[in-house]
Amino acid sequence: MPAARILPDITLIATFHNEGRLAYTTLKSLERCRANAELHGLFVEAIYICDNVDETTFKFIKEFARNTDNEKIERVRFGDLSCSRNRGISIARGRYIAICDGDDLYSENWLAASYFFCESSSAQMLVHPAITISFGALQGYTHTIDQLSNQFDADNLLMTNFWCSCVFGLKQHFIAYPYRQMRSDGKSSGFGYEDWHWNCETVAAGLIHRPTPETALFYRRKAGSSLNALQQQENATIPPTTFFA
Repeated sequence: MPAARILPDITLIATFHNEGRLAYTTLKSLERCRANAELHGLFVEAIYICDNVDETTFKFIKEFARNTDNEKIERVRFGDLSCSRNRGISIARGRYIAICDGDDLYSENWLAASYFFCESSSAQMLVHPAITISFGALQGYTHTIDQLSNQFDADNLLMTNFWCSCVFGLKQHFIAYPYRQMRSDGKSSGFGYEDWHWNCETVAAGLIHRPTPETALFYRRKAGSSLNALQQQENATIPPTTFFA
């Protein structure tokens, strides 16, 4: 890490809830991403947002994280994923933000490759892993749609969320378009799918969603216990969005 550099190039924000020992595997995966980025001359800050975490999960995070100026643990009681992410974004010092979930795994080149991909383009981009490999209760894979390709049809955003929650982009975009709160102290508002809503809002603002070449997200699928499954059970719907105004 260059001694003269003061502010991070990237702030990695990972949100945790009740992952238990699975949090440790995610932390190890993110550690490899950070190490790979540092090999490419990048300075990475990590912020771990612990929202209503159980003691087992918090124990794993405390034992792993150094809780220094460049690796912070924030314990909060929002009961809402959007608020957790927004809190991390508000205290991030990096020029770029990487949003990650606390039970998934990531190819070690995710941070560095995304940084250099964004830096090489003049477009106002938000980037995602090129492929999502699901494991656990469901197995499969999906390729991330490039908004600049002929596969992308904006009208389909009415029915389908094209992009996963794992996203990388300039901090200014996350400040300009915060995630919308969907729950209050864990209780449903009737709305849900914060990533889908955020993707619609950022597309409406003219930002371009693209896959970072040769990167992967390993998406842990849990039987009936994920936030998406809960929102489906509650018959939640995406909130009104500027994209369809």
